[in-house]
Amino acid sequence: RESALIASYHHPCWAFKKGRQGLFPADHCIKIIGHRADNTSKTMILRTCALDSGTLTADTEIVRISHCGHFKFEGYHYTGCVQACDSDGCNSSSLPFGLLTLISVVIIPVIDLRL
Repeated sequence: RESALIASYHHPCWAFKKGRQGLFPADHCIKIIGHRADNTSKTMILRTCALDSGTLTADTEIVRISHCGHFKFEGYHYTGCVQACDSDGCNSSSLPFGLLTLISVVIIPVIDLRL
């Protein structure tokens, strides 16, 4: 499947907070996934992070409610979803992928330290 755009989440992730200046440690992952309206074989996946700013209503906080619908990105119309989560990077994975991630997190820093 040909992808239009793939962007990955990087840890640690910093985000803006409403009513404050500067960046703060994020507490939620955001994943935007969509299919182009003119060619559904073209997909996009964006990963980033956000911060719950503590407002009283959920409709003003992207991290509290996942949304699906239509949107425009870089001149193209898409159908897709904005997913927000605070536990698994907005992904569920099988054991092998999860195990691979765990191995990467444990082994890669050790390799970097030896360089």
